[in-house]
Amino acid sequence: MNSNTRIRQIFLFSLIIMFFVAGFFNFLVNNNLVVRAWDGVVSSTPVGAGTEESPYLISTAEELFWLSTETNEGNFLGGEYFKLTANINLEDYEWQPIGDYGSGDSTTAFSGNFDGDNFTVYNFSFRDDENIFQYSGLFGYVYSATIENLKVKQIDLDLDLTNYNNDLYAGALAGYVTSSTISNIISDGTIDVSNGTQAVYAGGIVGLCENSSLEILQNLVIIITNQVADVYAGGLVGKTNYATIEKSYNDDAIIINSINSAFVGGLVGEASQTNFLKVYNDKNISVTSDMINVGGLVGLLSSDALSEVINTTKFVYNRGTIILSALDELEANLFIGGLVGQTTEDNTISYAYNAGQIGDGTLDVINKGSLVGALNAIDASVMYSYYDREKADFGVDGIGINSGTITDVYDLSTTNMQYSYSYEGGTEWNFNDIWRMATNLNSRYPILRYVGNYAVQVQTAGSGTVSSTGLNFYKVGYSQIYTIVAKEGCQIKQIIYQNEILSEYAGRTNLNFTVESDGSYSPSTINLAVEFETIPFYKTSRFYFLLGVGLLILLMIVGTIIINYRYAIKMDKIMEEKKKGINIDAVVEKNTKKSEEPKKKEEPKKKE
Repeated sequence: MNSNTRIRQIFLFSLIIMFFVAGFFNFLVNNNLVVRAWDGVVSSTPVGAGTEESPYLISTAEELFWLSTETNEGNFLGGEYFKLTANINLEDYEWQPIGDYGSGDSTTAFSGNFDGDNFTVYNFSFRDDENIFQYSGLFGYVYSATIENLKVKQIDLDLDLTNYNNDLYAGALAGYVTSSTISNIISDGTIDVSNGTQAVYAGGIVGLCENSSLEILQNLVIIITNQVADVYAGGLVGKTNYATIEKSYNDDAIIINSINSAFVGGLVGEASQTNFLKVYNDKNISVTSDMINVGGLVGLLSSDALSEVINTTKFVYNRGTIILSALDELEANLFIGGLVGQTTEDNTISYAYNAGQIGDGTLDVINKGSLVGALNAIDASVMYSYYDREKADFGVDGIGINSGTITDVYDLSTTNMQYSYSYEGGTEWNFNDIWRMATNLNSRYPILRYVGNYAVQVQTAGSGTVSSTGLNFYKVGYSQIYTIVAKEGCQIKQIIYQNEILSEYAGRTNLNFTVESDGSYSPSTINLAVEFETIPFYKTSRFYFLLGVGLLILLMIVGTIIINYRYAIKMDKIMEEKKKGINIDAVVEKNTKKSEEPKKKEEPKKKE
């Protein structure tokens, strides 16, 4: 067989393989087994006119990216309306925040009305090591806007500030918010900032907030800084100026390492001219810095010196532990409080308690109090408040240094903190309308009515027996895990609670409860719509086994073809050489025989 024949065979065989691969891919596409996802670049215009009656309806990542692009290019006049109609997976791409301040004015800020309709935007990252965006989050710079009813989950803001020239504002929802209203927001993920000499404003929800109202905020973002200069960090907001925060809480850790100063609180790092109402912190705070203002709720609670308004912090509590490590133990620079590190100017703290531990006892400074580290203003006061002396017993009446007024402040044992009759100071320790004692929740400390989600966590699995809807959660303890599983060969397609699809993304999922004063739940059952589906063949182990075997066979076939082809070429050359060799030998042999034949003697001519 000559080489031309071999080549024709190889070509034909390759065509067969190509048709097989094309047919297999067509099968995957036609059966929806190939996932079509956002590519991080393409945008698409949503339907709608942008009015209150006809908002832009955003249902895909492409449409959300359109909002970001159009906003950052200054193509909106402000006041437009946007509404989510589905959960949006951003496919772990580096996100371009919605709203910027690159123009030096508000023309590129987000200034619209955004209604998340209780849907979730999730799974996006943010790096920006080259200082392109100063404002980091799902939204960047927000001005004169309304953002409500939105969940922002599985975020990963990992920022190295080595090349930064500006201060950084970072939050899961937004980096910077001014003159706006933010309500009903849930955040979940990680904010990790390192290596910089600029100021960092980092909050689980918002980096820095001014002249704004925030309510019903629930944070599950862990905040970490390492080797940065000045840090303003809070579970909800890094720093606030002229703001109100109501019915909100923090439920994840804050870990701060600063090479200069740190203003850190379970809710807000520094709060200037800010009112707090019905808020709490439930997680630990760890701070390493030279100059520290740290509190279970607020690091530094301050006011505008020219303002005649006395700001209030009312109906609040902390259960998080404060862990401290001072690089320079100069007492004048360290302010540590179970609720507030330091207050300046005019502030009133009332109807509050601290049940969180403060340090390990090794950092012995004068500005450390079970409630407030330093009350540094004549018109500052703490009233009708309590602290657990078994968790933190520092200062006089819970105050480290006192220049203000203390009224009805008491220390209680852990046991007494767990009974409503212990709270007698003032008239608003009301366990019918404001507070509750819940046997199964909050380690039996008082909880605030209608603030926070006291919930079970839903965990999904891939095999087993099918659970029915109407799961009974009556009198279930906090963070109890229920497992919803599928039959063998099936998987959970989605779990729907109200209009939220829970199983589309990983992480914690809280289901809302109303907690009664006796610790029972209302409603007593939560109806989850659990939808199952047959596991697609492409997700099964058999598919991957066959795919592996197929690839191996394909490699063997291709290898064999290559080997045979090279062998065929080699054999053809050998055959050609042999043919040439045979022809040469025949000529030589013929010539040799001719030369060896005896020459006939010429007979002498006869003479006539």
